[in-house]
Amino acid sequence: MYFIYGEKDSATADLCSRLFAGRCDRFQIDAFLRSGADPNGHVMYSQSEMPAYSKQIISPLGIACLMGDYECAAALIERGARCWDFQVGLVGEAARGGNARIVDLLVRNGASVDGENGSYQNPPLVRLSCTPLDDWRMAECLLKHGAYPDIMAQNGVFPLYCAAQIGNVQMMKSLLEYGARINMTTPRGNTALMNACDEGETQAVKLLLDEGADASLRNAMGKTCMDFARQNGYGWIVQLLNDYGVRW
Repeated sequence: MYFIYGEKDSATADLCSRLFAGRCDRFQIDAFLRSGADPNGHVMYSQSEMPAYSKQIISPLGIACLMGDYECAAALIERGARCWDFQVGLVGEAARGGNARIVDLLVRNGASVDGENGSYQNPPLVRLSCTPLDDWRMAECLLKHGAYPDIMAQNGVFPLYCAAQIGNVQMMKSLLEYGARINMTTPRGNTALMNACDEGETQAVKLLLDEGADASLRNAMGKTCMDFARQNGYGWIVQLLNDYGVRW
């Protein structure tokens, strides 16, 4: 359930509430717009009634993307909603909503497949790579549209690094297929292989080694992937590394 807060523009807020409820169509959108709703307006929302809960900004088109409502998304774009909203990461919302058709629609109408809120604070591909859900198909949709497989978020993580951390092997395969650099590092020098070893993700470690990841690399603290496995007591990862000829 979604809650909208403190809106002065009641027509836009009412339109957003109807979109969140999943009870909207192009005819109702027309009615709201005639009543003064702004297709490029914004509201604050959260998924809790608690005032202290994190609130986010979103537009009517952003809600249609998040809810996976292709008909309403198309109707809003036809009626002037912009696909390059610098306050709302529309492609990211569509990816969260899991609707590849909406991603296609946004990109065809000028949306950036990599940008999130006008920056790379939390790119859609990074967000998808951080979830254990079956989001690799949506990631492939973004990659097919030209998403940069090595895009780095503001906190220094990148898609392959995030996918390795949670053992999302299918996501990792998709990223590597589209050219992700297997030995890319965070600003602190950590690789996807180091992260997989640090988390004890056997299948992720095996995939990376099979694909040629360099196990000899050291991060800014001088640690190797073997060091991460040993310090956490992951004997099975140590053995796996040994099986691949890694001794340090």
